[in-house]
Amino acid sequence: KVSTDDDQEAVAGVVKDYDFLAVPVVDKESRLVGIVTVDDIIDVMEEEATEDILKSSGVAVAEKGYFESSL
Repeated sequence: KVSTDDDQEAVAGVVKDYDFLAVPVVDKESRLVGIVTVDDIIDVMEEEATEDILKSSGVAVAEKGYFESSL
């Protein structure tokens, strides 16, 4: 199980290390609040990789998408 406070990359590591298809997410009182699936992890890894590439090339990472940003 993972906590609502756990970092996304740490959760991805748990899923990868143990070959889980999904992991339960619990709050501070150990109550189930949801699950994280492999599909969720893939999305997170894509976002993190994109962010890392942009940072290494000196490009600022925008909070909004290109077409959602104002001038």
